[in-house]
Amino acid sequence: MARGAGGQNLKSSRQTGTSQRAPVTEARLLTRVFLPPEAFSDGMATLEGQVFRHVARVLRMGEGDHLLLLDGTGRGWVARLERVTRSDATAILLQGVVEEGPPLREVHLAVPLLKGDRTELVLQKCTELGVSCFHVYPAERSVVRLADRVGARRERFQSVCRSAAEQCGAFRVPEVRIWESTQGFLEQVSTAGRFIAWEEEDRLSARDALQDGRPCTLATGPEGGFSRQEVDLWTDHGFRPVSLGRRILRAETAPIALCALALCAL
Repeated sequence: MARGAGGQNLKSSRQTGTSQRAPVTEARLLTRVFLPPEAFSDGMATLEGQVFRHVARVLRMGEGDHLLLLDGTGRGWVARLERVTRSDATAILLQGVVEEGPPLREVHLAVPLLKGDRTELVLQKCTELGVSCFHVYPAERSVVRLADRVGARRERFQSVCRSAAEQCGAFRVPEVRIWESTQGFLEQVSTAGRFIAWEEEDRLSARDALQDGRPCTLATGPEGGFSRQEVDLWTDHGFRPVSLGRRILRAETAPIALCALALCAL
């Protein structure tokens, strides 16, 4: 019988021959680690690269230690490190873990690239709130352009989301997609609910518009705001302008506020 954090007894499904699944509340004290789905095979998981270095060198975990491994798609396992070398580690999967409660509302967020680390702040906080997918697009008045280092940016943004998901107890890591054009993004939007936060809207509040709980795509603008031509483009693709109140919010504040309203039934 394995012993987890806080002295909890965690029976191995291999040892018992059952398919017993541990409730989330019994696994929350364990260190959470996201691995790509291909890292799991035949009741085992392989930790490599940055994830391995974090577990073995930063957290100083070794053979016999327990952790919670997740594949980013909603599946998780209580696992025990069986073999740790200088370059990788292997863990045995002891018990499947299920996420409690109904899934959160599906929310996609479209946000332009912001100055400094503000985009990362938005990704971090909105991952904690429960956003399903991020779409980084080039706005007309964006100060920072997307043309440079797209691959490196996406890798960094995805890492920010993964760390935020580990910290907040999520079972899924939202995907980050980077678009070369706003038009290209708009042509692939599939959700029925579509809303764009615009400071000149004074009739429909975001609070009222987002009450129905449907899957939705939300959009906010850059530091300089949306131009009238951009708003027309978004509305031509089914987006409804909504207001976030009388105050003008910063470009990094607006998406967090909008997502909080959409996901208020946590």
